[in-house]
Amino acid sequence: LQVLPLVKDVRYGIPSFLGRLPQGIHRGLNNWEGIYSLNGDLARRLQTEWSKLRAILTSDTHYLAFAAERLLDGLGRDRPRDAIVDYTIALEALLTQSVRDELRYRFALRGAFMLAALGQEKRASFQKLLGLYDDRSKIVHGNRADQSTVTERRVTGEKALRDIWWWAYQQDFRSADELAEEIDRKILE
Repeated sequence: LQVLPLVKDVRYGIPSFLGRLPQGIHRGLNNWEGIYSLNGDLARRLQTEWSKLRAILTSDTHYLAFAAERLLDGLGRDRPRDAIVDYTIALEALLTQSVRDELRYRFALRGAFMLAALGQEKRASFQKLLGLYDDRSKIVHGNRADQSTVTERRVTGEKALRDIWWWAYQQDFRSADELAEEIDRKILE
C-alpha cells in the first residue's frame, strides 16, 4: 500500500504567493511509519469502491469524511490515549450527532448493537464501548486513563470505528442523523 498525497493549489491571500496545500486522506498517515498490508478482500473492496471512497474522503460536507479523517489521525498517533480520543470522537460523530443527553449510554448502546449485527458479542461490545468512552472522558478532561487498559481501548476504538464506518458507508445514508435513526429503528424492532 502506497500513500500518495492529494494536494491543491492555493493562494495565500497575496496574489503572487501560490502554494500547494495538502488535503484529504494522506494527512493522518504522514507520521505513520509502520508497514500496512491489505488482505485480498480489502484490496478488492478498495479497488471496487475507490472512486466513491475518494469522493467521501476529500469532501468537506459528507458525514463520513470526518470519521474517516479521525480514523486516519488515530492510526498515526504515537500515544494510545491520543488514538482513543480520535476514535471516540469519530464514533461519537457517527452515533450521537444530534443527541445531547445520555451520550455515554447511547454511544455504547448504538455501537454495541451495530457491532453485534456485524457478528460481535453485544454485551461485551457494550462494556468495551463504555470503557472507551470513559477513558476518552478522562483524557479530554485532563485526567489520566488507566495505563493498563489504554492499549486495549485503542484497539477497541479502532476496530469499532472501522466496522461501523464501513457498514454506514455501505448503507449510503445522507447524514449521521439518518444513520442514528436507522440504528434506533433496528434496536426497537
